[in-house]
Amino acid sequence: MHYDTASDVHDQRQATLDAAWRAHPDRFTRRPRPPALPTTVWINKPATQPTELQNT
Repeated sequence: MHYDTASDVHDQRQATLDAAWRAHPDRFTRRPRPPALPTTVWINKPATQPTELQNT
């Protein structure tokens, strides 16, 4: 996703799921929802830093 477009994409997904739910309510046991938006994302997750440097 591009910067600051996640909420727009989430809203579009919800609209698509709502249309499917209205068109075919018998196919769903409850109203469908898109997955929750992640709070943190990375392209390459940063490596964890050691708490102490080791001299070897």
